[in-house]
Amino acid sequence: MATRGPEGPADRAESWRTRLTRWGFNFFPAYRGTGARLTHVAPDWSEVRIRLPLNWRTRNYVGTLFGGSMYGALDPVYMIMLIKTLGPGYVVWDKAASIRFLRPGRETLFATFRLDEADVMAIRAAVGESGKTEWHVTVELKNAAGDVHASCEKTLSIRRSEPSPAPPRSAEEAASAEPERPKRVYPPAYLLLAVVLMSCLHVLVPVRRIVPGPYRFLGLVPLLAGVVVVLSIAAIFRRAGTTIRPFEASSTLLVRGVYRFTRNPIYLGMVCALLGVAMLAGTLTPFLVIPAFAYLIDRRFVRAEEAMLEQRFGSQYVEYKARVRRWL
Repeated sequence: MATRGPEGPADRAESWRTRLTRWGFNFFPAYRGTGARLTHVAPDWSEVRIRLPLNWRTRNYVGTLFGGSMYGALDPVYMIMLIKTLGPGYVVWDKAASIRFLRPGRETLFATFRLDEADVMAIRAAVGESGKTEWHVTVELKNAAGDVHASCEKTLSIRRSEPSPAPPRSAEEAASAEPERPKRVYPPAYLLLAVVLMSCLHVLVPVRRIVPGPYRFLGLVPLLAGVVVVLSIAAIFRRAGTTIRPFEASSTLLVRGVYRFTRNPIYLGMVCALLGVAMLAGTLTPFLVIPAFAYLIDRRFVRAEEAMLEQRFGSQYVEYKARVRRWL
């Protein structure tokens, strides 16, 4: 939709991408606090328009537009236009700015930012020649009649973005280098996600309360028990000098203490903690997350870890499996 300002309707309609970007920009707290709003963003970022109304948020002590709002409305736009237009091969920063207030703002003001193709080509050429350049540009805040109320001169710094080269390695270092570890999501992340999901279900779709009144606080028992179990088992792993991370080879098979009753006390402790969270919430839907979490942990971690332990410790682990249950 064409946006009208002191210079008439915009030449080109927005694309859905620039429209979404404009909405997000207008909700970004730092810009929203200025009181200004972007009203139009061209699909190629060659033109951006803003509107700065006079209201209770932008009015100063004497009843005119606050100078900070006038400058803040203009400040970030050209930098973002250059970032979007030049692409990831360039680094753009605001370097300097000055603003001249020519007349008080007693009404809604507008500004139009333009980035011509000739400007972009000149910037690319200058950066290509020396690796960096500066661009000087002026933008004006006008009322609907076209009267200039403020003029802002900006200096932007643009340079080429180049990844730093990796330091050279000797042939011996290259041969002995370990392959990069694949990135994995570990059980604590799933536990945190489960707690967030339970909280959302409790607030949005509780269905019904199944743990009444003060009985909810009994949930502190399994919650604290689960936390204590997880922390104590982590301490046991440290003392034994073996890894606690899933999918890493263990140096020691733990079969004493709580491991006489369950093969997976850490995951069982996490389930207990979730049970405590569900009881504290007291509504039905958070309890549904617990079996889903246990199933996910079983399929994602437990079975793979057991296969690794059986391969590592052989008959010793097979005998242990025969004596002790996976969970309880």
